[in-house]
Amino acid sequence: MVSDILVDGVPIGPVTSFSVLMDSDHTVSVVFTEIPVVLRTLTVEVHGNGTVTPEGVNVYADGTVVDINAVAWNGWEIADVLVDGVSHGATSRIAVTMDSDHIVTVVFDEIPRYLLDVSVTGSGSADPYGVTSYPRGTGVTIHATPVIGWEVSDILVDGVSKGASSWLTVTMDSD
Repeated sequence: MVSDILVDGVPIGPVTSFSVLMDSDHTVSVVFTEIPVVLRTLTVEVHGNGTVTPEGVNVYADGTVVDINAVAWNGWEIADVLVDGVSHGATSRIAVTMDSDHIVTVVFDEIPRYLLDVSVTGSGSADPYGVTSYPRGTGVTIHATPVIGWEVSDILVDGVSKGASSWLTVTMDSD
């Protein structure tokens, strides 16, 4: 930052432009003043299994906008992102303006798994069959195949009739 300009030892102030009449030798001096840089600390904490960039303790100049990106590992999901203890929801990206020191906490939760128990009454098969575990929200298509001389008369889900179909898709939202 220019704090002063001297022409032949005479200060003319911190101007951005000026003219000197070249009628003799002149000495021009520009005086600069250091602008102090304000540094801010960003601490990024991770709870659970996932990757966050940047991570750890980072230092930025005041006013810098920092993009924080979170990616959950397989079988995990982003549960919450907190900036200085305030929830910003389950977002994978957030921008933080470094106007003070900040602490960002990204919380990953394991995706719940639910059991699907498929059985057959009569003569035929089902795929999948038996007890199988699936992550919450998974759509599982059950295929029912009767043997010769038999037919699918009904598919029951938690005791509720879904009709006589050779297939049915179930969304895993509970056991």
